[in-house]
Amino acid sequence: MARPRSYTDDDVINIATQLISKGKKPSGWYIKEALGRGRISTIQADLDRLIQDGHISVEVRKAPDTKDDEATLAFLSYDLPAELQELLAKREEDLCKVMREMTSALNNKAHEHYETIMAIRVRDLDAKYNLTYRAKEQAEADYSDIEERLKKQVEEKEQLEEKIEELECELAESKQSNSELLQHNLHLTNNLSAAAEKYETLQGTHQDLNGQLSALQNDHTAVTVKLKFAINENESLQSRLAELAVGYDEAKDQLAEARAKLTAYQDALHAPERKRDSEIS
Repeated sequence: MARPRSYTDDDVINIATQLISKGKKPSGWYIKEALGRGRISTIQADLDRLIQDGHISVEVRKAPDTKDDEATLAFLSYDLPAELQELLAKREEDLCKVMREMTSALNNKAHEHYETIMAIRVRDLDAKYNLTYRAKEQAEADYSDIEERLKKQVEEKEQLEEKIEELECELAESKQSNSELLQHNLHLTNNLSAAAEKYETLQGTHQDLNGQLSALQNDHTAVTVKLKFAINENESLQSRLAELAVGYDEAKDQLAEARAKLTAYQDALHAPERKRDSEIS
């Protein structure tokens, strides 16, 4: 009998949604790692079922592209005379030119300064990046090894749990079979006692039957003698019957002959009467 699940469909849906929001594809292993319970194969089967039913969308969400907000410029419109507007435009143009020159000079100085600083920082960052990248590669390799070992341990644990369940089922079946065997043994013991009592009864009956058989054998001997006598008498009667049959056939023939003669005599006696009757008519 399978054990009940230690998690619900909502647990699987929530963890899968969190993984998708982080850009990871949900799997039985990641959900098992987050839950801390359940079997990978069972969780994967439930995950596939929930995806197929439409409760989970497997599309990995991408982080939206960030763009700098563009500054909005507001222009004020004034109803000024044309001369003032031209003067204002010229002053603005001169001011912008001066500002551009100052900005260009400052930018050149700042550019040279920042180039020097950035070159130093780039060298430091390259060195730190190389160290960090090597440490990251080593950490990823260690993480992969640990993850593989952990997966194997979890799979072995699940196999042991399945083996324990099978052994528990076999133990329950063995207990049931043992109980049935004990009941069957008790039934056989009762049957054996009844059979022993019946055997004793049958022995007494057997002795009685032996006495009756002896009496029947004596009667059989007497009946056999009588049968032989009856057979001899029957044979004698059959011979006598054959003789009577022959005599019967002879008497039958004689009777037929006498009947024919009687008919002829009767015809001869009635002939004159028939002739006289014919003459009269």
